[in-house]
Amino acid sequence: MNEPEQEFSFKSFFVPLTTLKIINIIVIVGFIVYYKALFGQFIWDDLFNIVNNPFIHSVGNIFSVFVSQQESPVNIRFYRPAVFSLYTLIYSLFGQSTFFYHLVQLLLHLTNVSLIFLLFKKFFNKNIAFFLSLIFLIHPINTETVAYISNTQDILYFFFGIFALYLFQRLEKYNIRQLILIGMLLLLSIYLKNQELYFFLY
Repeated sequence: MNEPEQEFSFKSFFVPLTTLKIINIIVIVGFIVYYKALFGQFIWDDLFNIVNNPFIHSVGNIFSVFVSQQESPVNIRFYRPAVFSLYTLIYSLFGQSTFFYHLVQLLLHLTNVSLIFLLFKKFFNKNIAFFLSLIFLIHPINTETVAYISNTQDILYFFFGIFALYLFQRLEKYNIRQLILIGMLLLLSIYLKNQELYFFLY
């Protein structure tokens, strides 16, 4: 006896528009918009930060980036250990294959957009939250942070900050473990950019 086949309906993919479906759409649209960026090469500061940076060429140096500053090609010293730790982990696994650096950037961007949607959903209608998150996903202002490897710090800083804000908004009662986690996320974000202080205002 043949069971009736269920035909795929394009409409059924969107109706009802559940949270899981929205996140799937965000991922699909994100890969469609940014897939060419996955094949970009090292340029400009990438050569200093990754290719010619001995600090990130060994996992054993991760502690070193937390206790010492890095010096840029124009002799500007800065302290961003979290992003250099990420570079070190990627380099130890994939070497100088730029595809995986870009893939990590894109996955972080898609995660950020998903967190924005989940956060906005607490204050707006689901459809409005979805629309606003799509604008953030494809807005040209974010192209450099997704396509330029040396701007990974911007995506990573925003990830830790928005994740901490999302967890704080979900905090229904005093929970020391969650507060410690939120504090650690904010600290990691500060290790990337000083603008993280903005998240404390919320």
